[in-house]
Amino acid sequence: MSARNYAALVCTATLVLSAAVHAAGVDAAQRIPLVVGLTTVRAVADAQGDYESIRSTTAVGSAGYSSTLRAEIPDSPGGKTRELRLVRTVPMADHLHARTMRGSLEGDPAVFAGTTPGVSADIFNELRSSGRAAMTYIDQRPIFGLPSLRPLKGVLVRVGAGAEDFPVIVNGRRTSVRVLHAKGRLADDSGGGELELHVLDDPDNPMMLSATGLGFTTRVTRIDFPQAATNSASIESKLAANEAVDVYGIYFAFGSDRLRPESDRVLQEVADLLKKQAGWKLQIDGHTDNIGGDAANLDLSRRRAAAVKAALVQRYAIAEQRLASGGFGEGRPKDRNDTIEGRTLNRRVELKRL
Repeated sequence: MSARNYAALVCTATLVLSAAVHAAGVDAAQRIPLVVGLTTVRAVADAQGDYESIRSTTAVGSAGYSSTLRAEIPDSPGGKTRELRLVRTVPMADHLHARTMRGSLEGDPAVFAGTTPGVSADIFNELRSSGRAAMTYIDQRPIFGLPSLRPLKGVLVRVGAGAEDFPVIVNGRRTSVRVLHAKGRLADDSGGGELELHVLDDPDNPMMLSATGLGFTTRVTRIDFPQAATNSASIESKLAANEAVDVYGIYFAFGSDRLRPESDRVLQEVADLLKKQAGWKLQIDGHTDNIGGDAANLDLSRRRAAAVKAALVQRYAIAEQRLASGGFGEGRPKDRNDTIEGRTLNRRVELKRL
C-alpha cells in the first residue's frame, strides 16, 4: 500500500479538543479526555497484511489541537516495512464547525483549513439530535503518481435510536464505551460508496473508533492516557501496594525490541517515580501474544524488557543495579489470543517491586 492510499485510513484517526463544547449526559467514568499524551492504537486490515498506526496528542489549547501519527507500512511482498510519520493541527473553528473530512499525505502541511481528520462537533451533535448530518469526504487517490482529490458529498444517518456499546481497551482494561453508529452514501457525479462510522458518544471528544468504506477499514483497539498518581490504577499506586502492574503505554516496532517514540511519556513517568522512591528496585518483564513461535516470542519478550531497562538507565539516569529484566514470551497471557483485543492485552510490559 502506498502512503497516498494509506491516507484514506489515517484520516479516520481523530482526537478532538475537549475544551470547546459541553458533554451533557456523558458518563464521567467513560470519558476519554483529550490531554497531551492521549494515544490511540488503530488496527488496519489491508490486502498486504495487518499493521497498526499510533496517534499521539502533542498539544492541546484554546486555539486547537495537534497530533502525530506513526505507522510501519508494508512496502513490499517480502514483508519489509517503512516508517510513516504525519503531523496534523486542527484549529478550534474547524473542530467545531467543519463539514469536510480530510486526511493527510506525506509532505502535506499540518493544517488544512475548513477540514478535520474525523467529524466535527456540529456533525456529531446533529447525528445525536436529529439522526442525520451532511458531510463531505475528500477521497485522495494517486493517478499517474499524482494525488487526485475528489470531494464526495452525502448524508450520514444514525443507526438505531441512540448510542450503543463499543469494545475497546482503555489504559490496559477491557471495557466498552458508548458510541454513535452512523452510515451514509457519499458520492460525486462519477460515483462513490458507503461510509460507516462508530464515533465516541461525547461532543467534547467525538473520537472516531472505527470506519469502514470508500477503500479503507480501521478500528481503534487501544486507548491510553495519563492518569493521576492517586488513581488506584496508576503505576505508582499499584507499585506502592506491592502489586505487579501491567504497563500498556510502552510501544515497540512490529516484531522488534525497538522502542517507539510514543513510549517516552510512560518511560518518563517510571523514571520520575524511581527518582521519587529512591529505595525502590524494579523487575521489568516482557510478554507477547502467540503470533510466532514459542522460542522467538520468549526471546522477543526478554529483549523488549532489556530495552526498557536500557532506556531507563541510559536516557533517564536510573542506576542499573535498581533494575532487573526478564521475559515470559506468550507463557502468561492475560486474555485469549484469538481476538485483536486479547492479543493487545497480552503484549505488555510488567513491572513489580523487588
